[in-house]
Amino acid sequence: MGTFASYHGSAFIPEELRPQFSEQMTKILNYGGMMEFEEVKIYKHRIDLLKPVKISPGGQISFNYNYFEDDAWEYAGFDAAKAKLWSNKIGSCEFNSVMLAAYTLYELYDSEPEFALLNNDIVNAYYITAWINHLLGTEYTLEKRIKRLWELAENYVLADGEMYNALSYSDLMQIIPKQLLKAAGGLDLADLCYIINGTASLEANNIKHGTYPADVLECKNRIRRYFENAQAKNAKDAEEELWNLLQKDKAHRINKSEQQLHEIAEMTMFLPARVIAYLASELLGQDFWKNWNKLRLNVYHDEQIKAYANLQLTEFRNKILSEPIPGLRTSVFLREEDWFTFFSTPEELRDKPEYFVSDDDRLYWWDGSDEVIISDKTDAWLKELAERHAALMSDYHADNYAGTDGFVKDFIKLLAKIENTYKRIFPFQDMFYEFMQNGNKKEFQAAVALLRELSEKNKAEGKAIRYMDGSWDMTSRKVTFNSGRIKMKRFMSVMANRKLRKLYFNF
Repeated sequence: MGTFASYHGSAFIPEELRPQFSEQMTKILNYGGMMEFEEVKIYKHRIDLLKPVKISPGGQISFNYNYFEDDAWEYAGFDAAKAKLWSNKIGSCEFNSVMLAAYTLYELYDSEPEFALLNNDIVNAYYITAWINHLLGTEYTLEKRIKRLWELAENYVLADGEMYNALSYSDLMQIIPKQLLKAAGGLDLADLCYIINGTASLEANNIKHGTYPADVLECKNRIRRYFENAQAKNAKDAEEELWNLLQKDKAHRINKSEQQLHEIAEMTMFLPARVIAYLASELLGQDFWKNWNKLRLNVYHDEQIKAYANLQLTEFRNKILSEPIPGLRTSVFLREEDWFTFFSTPEELRDKPEYFVSDDDRLYWWDGSDEVIISDKTDAWLKELAERHAALMSDYHADNYAGTDGFVKDFIKLLAKIENTYKRIFPFQDMFYEFMQNGNKKEFQAAVALLRELSEKNKAEGKAIRYMDGSWDMTSRKVTFNSGRIKMKRFMSVMANRKLRKLYFNF
């Protein structure tokens, strides 16, 4: 049991594209908050240090923790040299979203109609692609999902050519994002809907002559007459003759002498073989996909399909499909608001504001661009903290600590206390070692003193964590992301971002 992500396809990236692909993959994983830990044991305390994803000298990365979810899942990783991504259980929150984006990047590179999977379901790639376009500055479309819809659905249903997945209408709407539904009209969509829902509605409605539904209905009537006539003969032989017809070239098909079979052969001049196959399967009460799996590699492809859509409609559809998916900001993409987000919130916390990831939670990634936009409220908070930090530095005395060891012991003890009080407040690896190496400088001593003050000041709000009962991912975020804990986490991230720290704290 569990939730897994994967890619349906070879996931092969040509060698010349791997440097670019690896850079983009790493950015998705890094900005999506994927990390692992370094464990440090010192002065009888264990300190877990956050190590954000980045390509290692060996070209491989691994991770099992998501910074925004504040939860660990089973290990996943990426081999840059081979451009290979792997994962195990991914949960259902931010870790999940980022892994689906990582697998979707393969789809955007793949020339074949393949796709990312969540468990065994096709991933709706619209918002994922929107985030990728925003983050990477790319202009990816999902044109392939519409223009090669039949191939994509066929690849999903006939997995590995043996076992097959039933295709429901909801599955189809996962393949086709609702934002592109207006551009999805066409033979592929019509045929898939007829396969899913049957064609009884065609006979119940007044179908306009010359349209695709009219031709499908006419073909159905001809196949029906063929099977009715075959009842006087051998029905099994008649079925085999029909399947054989679909495997002949145009000349052999049109020369069929038997009247009813000749009528069907006429339809094969402009209808895809799959149409005859799903209509016959429906009339015979058989599973189309099982029949199609036996036939599809040998059926004809020499039909000349009519131009059912006029030029204006075709141009309208092509315009929609050729436009890049509009970008979606990282904080919006990472927003979690499913049924479990605030599930079973304790009575004492129900009036507290709901927590959603914002740019204020992404201060570690601030670089001066508009990727992270600091809110006015957080800006004022940081300025207030900077003033307090300056005041603490003015009280600095060289003998505050008896050498660096005194600072290190105090720092370690404080980090352990914060973790015990607030839970899952981890220092970043680079920040930790930087502070450890600069314990004799007043800027760092004042920062640790400020961290201690914040720990005391936010303790009342942070006590909400005591309501956590059971697993982290099943606890209301009003508990796990209480305001006291969030302030501690944000301050840690500012201390780890040297550029941002310099801007506000001048060190």
